[in-house]
Amino acid sequence: MTQFYAYIYRDPSRANEPIYVGKGSGRRAWAHLKPIKRRHPFTQRLNKMIRENIQPDIEVIDAINEDHAFFLEKCLIAVIGRKDLGKGPLLNRTDGGEGNSGRVHTEESRKRMSEAQKRAQVHKPQQQPHRIEQRKAIAFELMKDPDRRAKISASCKQSFSDPEVRARRTESQRKAAATDAGKLQRIMAAKGRIWVNNGKHCLRVLPEELINMPGFVKGRKLGEDNGS
Repeated sequence: MTQFYAYIYRDPSRANEPIYVGKGSGRRAWAHLKPIKRRHPFTQRLNKMIRENIQPDIEVIDAINEDHAFFLEKCLIAVIGRKDLGKGPLLNRTDGGEGNSGRVHTEESRKRMSEAQKRAQVHKPQQQPHRIEQRKAIAFELMKDPDRRAKISASCKQSFSDPEVRARRTESQRKAAATDAGKLQRIMAAKGRIWVNNGKHCLRVLPEELINMPGFVKGRKLGEDNGS
């Protein structure tokens, strides 16, 4: 079963002022740290913090289910208050609870979204390398917290225990592997590697890795060393 939660972004440079509330599952709470360019006030605030080397504090509040996560999101926004309404510091533009989880799109709407995404990619401005590195550094620092890693790990495990999630992931990987980019990636990953086996399992590794693999011998055929 997927683990849902609500989350709060805080600005430690301003006495841990809450600046954004959201709802999600898996790694959604940390997705905002990826290099993106939007005109949303929260994204602009986050970009400014990153330029000033300020790491946001992310508070995660576990929910019983998705409906409960939506409820928590709405309550937190209502209690803390939106800045655009003059009621608080939050940079949210809505009152929450209106996410797209579980929404079924028609074939026509999916085509429109796909075309819009393609156009956005064509006109997408090039990310400045130092900004990308800044975001990576912040994400790396956040992941040093063992409690945060444990919470993400538990959330991911629960998510992948859902048969529907596993099926979607498998189908997505199959489609990605069938593309030219996927084929090239597999070729590059296999370059310089050799087949080894221990009579039960067959793996493809770099030659120097075989030294630290007791019980494994060269060869793809289980149980045989063909010297290849």
